[in-house]
Amino acid sequence: MARPRPTSLDEPLVSRRSLVGIGAVVVLGIGGWVAYDALVVTDQERVASFAEDVTGTMGPEAVTRGLAWVDLDRQVLEVSGYGDARAYVPGQDAELESRARTVLRRFDGQKLRVLRQSVEITGDDARIALQLLADDGMANVDFGLRKHGEDWLLARVHVH
Repeated sequence: MARPRPTSLDEPLVSRRSLVGIGAVVVLGIGGWVAYDALVVTDQERVASFAEDVTGTMGPEAVTRGLAWVDLDRQVLEVSGYGDARAYVPGQDAELESRARTVLRRFDGQKLRVLRQSVEITGDDARIALQLLADDGMANVDFGLRKHGEDWLLARVHVH
């Protein structure tokens, strides 16, 4: 049986070419993971982005951002708060938009600040609970979203 030849300290155990190859594989692996993470949006990220769309400085653009999460043809929307409850069904898009713009107009120019936020996802249902501070007080709002394919759609809004 042949014995391995002892190496001197001057001889590298791994060639430079091998080190460059290993380095390239590591860099490509890390780069691939970073690209995948940047391109793939998780349900948690999608749902959390809803909260960003409905907070901040209020105005017509903010209402438009919130309504972008509504598709009454695929998901009925239930809205309740302060003793009033309504359900919006297919064909009531214009009524919903008009009502939302009218009710939220009093907040135009105000900044809604999130004091507390909770996001829970269970299967195809998500719940976002926000405690909000506006110029004229605080409100707690619970949003329910339901997943349809890759889209999360607003299904419920409850203000208390």
